Amino acid sequence: VCQLFGSVPGVMPPVRNVVDFAEGGEIDVFFGNKSVQTGFWFLPISILVECKNWRGKVGSEEMRVFIDRLRERACKAGIMVAAHGITGDNNSLKSARRHISRALEEGTHVLVVSLDELSQLKSAREVVKLLLDKWTRLHAFLSSI
Repeated sequence: VCQLFGSVPGVMPPVRNVVDFAEGGEIDVFFGNKSVQTGFWFLPISILVECKNWRGKVGSEEMRVFIDRLRERACKAGIMVAAHGITGDNNSLKSARRHISRALEEGTHVLVVSLDELSQLKSAREVVKLLLDKWTRLHAFLSSI
């Protein structure tokens, strides 16, 4: 994640494994985004990334915690790297997907990327295209998957 996203123009070096002052939560990766015309031009300046390399899907509780961490830090964009996706389906927007659609109502963008999707990326241009496609899907269908 750090290598792929860090290769995108305008993305600042990542900050990794940050524990908050109360030791109540950890952020896997934080990126500053200073791109306005190239790279992640569609995402805000602060991007949190949560990595879940689990055998199963990421559920509602984990998604809710991630969205709370975004809110606590006034971050309007987050990327959930979920090895095998998240719970729920796009038709009913239930489970973890429901939390993503609710976060969007408040202006918070949560993009979900699977391990299969990440493993196919070979360039910064492909990273940008994937996340732009997910951002577009999020706005059109309330789910980035």
